[in-house]
Amino acid sequence: MFFVPLFSGCSQQIESKQLLFAFGTEVHLQMLANSEETVQKTTREIEDYFQAFNQVWHAWKEDSSLSQINRAIRQQKPIVVTDEVKQFIVMSQRLSHESNGLFDPAIGQLV
Repeated sequence: MFFVPLFSGCSQQIESKQLLFAFGTEVHLQMLANSEETVQKTTREIEDYFQAFNQVWHAWKEDSSLSQINRAIRQQKPIVVTDEVKQFIVMSQRLSHESNGLFDPAIGQLV
Protein backbone atom coordinates (compact mmCIF):
# COMPACT_ATOMS: atom_id res chain seq x y z
CA MET A 1 0.00 0.00 0.00
CA PHE A 2 1.21 3.49 -0.79
CA PHE A 3 0.56 5.03 2.61
CA VAL A 4 2.84 2.68 4.61
CA PRO A 5 6.08 4.59 3.86
CA LEU A 6 4.43 7.85 4.94
CA PHE A 7 4.27 6.54 8.49
CA SER A 8 7.86 5.32 8.71
CA GLY A 9 8.88 8.27 10.90
CA CYS A 10 5.76 8.12 13.05
CA SER A 11 4.93 5.85 15.93
CA GLN A 12 3.72 2.35 15.12
CA GLN A 13 0.33 2.41 13.40
CA ILE A 14 -2.24 -0.28 14.00
CA GLU A 15 -4.44 -1.20 11.07
CA SER A 16 -7.81 -2.49 12.17
CA LYS A 17 -10.62 -4.09 10.21
CA GLN A 18 -13.90 -4.59 12.03
CA LEU A 19 -17.19 -6.07 10.90
CA LEU A 20 -20.22 -4.42 12.47
CA PHE A 21 -23.90 -5.08 11.95
CA ALA A 22 -26.24 -2.11 11.64
CA PHE A 23 -29.41 -1.27 9.74
CA GLY A 24 -29.85 -4.93 8.81
CA THR A 25 -26.57 -5.14 6.93
CA GLU A 26 -22.84 -5.52 7.36
CA VAL A 27 -20.69 -2.46 7.95
CA HIS A 28 -17.00 -2.91 7.21
CA LEU A 29 -14.94 -0.53 9.31
CA GLN A 30 -11.27 -0.01 8.51
CA MET A 31 -9.00 2.39 10.38
CA LEU A 32 -5.45 3.28 11.28
CA ALA A 33 -4.75 4.19 14.88
CA ASN A 34 -1.86 4.75 17.26
CA SER A 35 -3.09 2.22 19.83
CA GLU A 36 -5.44 -0.69 20.33
CA GLU A 37 -7.21 1.43 22.95
CA THR A 38 -7.99 4.04 20.28
CA VAL A 39 -9.28 1.33 17.94
CA GLN A 40 -11.59 -0.06 20.62
CA LYS A 41 -12.81 3.36 21.77
CA THR A 42 -13.50 4.52 18.21
CA THR A 43 -15.24 1.27 17.31
CA ARG A 44 -17.49 1.58 20.39
CA GLU A 45 -18.34 5.19 19.52
CA ILE A 46 -19.27 4.21 15.96
CA GLU A 47 -21.34 1.24 17.14
CA ASP A 48 -23.12 3.47 19.68
CA TYR A 49 -23.86 6.05 16.98
CA PHE A 50 -25.25 3.41 14.63
CA GLN A 51 -27.40 1.92 17.41
CA ALA A 52 -28.80 5.34 18.36
CA PHE A 53 -29.48 6.17 14.71
CA ASN A 54 -31.13 2.77 14.22
CA GLN A 55 -33.32 3.33 17.28
CA VAL A 56 -34.65 6.56 15.79
CA TRP A 57 -35.00 5.44 12.15
CA HIS A 58 -35.88 1.73 12.38
CA ALA A 59 -38.88 1.17 10.11
CA TRP A 60 -40.41 -1.78 11.99
CA LYS A 61 -39.74 -1.08 15.67
CA GLU A 62 -42.95 0.24 17.19
CA ASP A 63 -41.16 2.70 19.48
CA SER A 64 -38.81 4.19 16.88
CA SER A 65 -39.29 7.82 15.97
CA LEU A 66 -39.90 6.82 12.36
CA SER A 67 -42.69 4.42 13.37
CA GLN A 68 -44.23 7.11 15.56
CA ILE A 69 -44.08 9.63 12.71
CA ASN A 70 -45.60 7.15 10.24
CA ARG A 71 -48.36 6.30 12.72
CA ALA A 72 -49.16 9.99 13.22
CA ILE A 73 -49.29 10.52 9.45
CA ARG A 74 -51.65 7.56 8.98
CA GLN A 75 -53.88 8.86 11.77
CA GLN A 76 -53.59 12.42 10.43
CA LYS A 77 -52.43 13.63 13.84
CA PRO A 78 -49.69 16.15 14.61
CA ILE A 79 -46.49 14.92 16.21
CA VAL A 80 -43.67 16.71 18.00
CA VAL A 81 -40.19 15.63 16.88
CA THR A 82 -36.70 16.57 18.03
CA ASP A 83 -34.68 19.17 16.14
CA GLU A 84 -32.33 16.38 15.02
CA VAL A 85 -35.23 14.42 13.47
CA LYS A 86 -36.60 17.56 11.83
CA GLN A 87 -33.19 18.44 10.34
CA PHE A 88 -32.78 14.90 9.00
CA ILE A 89 -36.23 14.96 7.36
CA VAL A 90 -35.54 18.36 5.79
CA MET A 91 -32.17 17.16 4.48
CA SER A 92 -33.77 13.99 3.08
CA GLN A 93 -36.46 16.03 1.32
CA ARG A 94 -33.79 18.30 -0.16
CA LEU A 95 -31.74 15.33 -1.40
CA SER A 96 -34.86 13.77 -2.90
CA HIS A 97 -35.66 17.00 -4.72
CA GLU A 98 -32.06 17.49 -5.92
CA SER A 99 -31.92 13.91 -7.25
CA ASN A 100 -35.27 14.27 -9.04
CA GLY A 101 -36.67 11.55 -6.79
CA LEU A 102 -33.89 9.03 -7.40
CA PHE A 103 -33.15 9.21 -3.67
CA ASP A 104 -36.44 9.00 -1.80
CA PRO A 105 -36.40 7.73 1.77
CA ALA A 106 -40.19 8.13 1.92
CA ILE A 107 -40.62 5.21 -0.50
CA GLY A 108 -40.38 2.68 2.35
CA GLN A 109 -44.04 1.65 2.32
CA LEU A 110 -43.75 0.69 -1.36
CA VAL A 111 -40.75 -1.61 -0.96
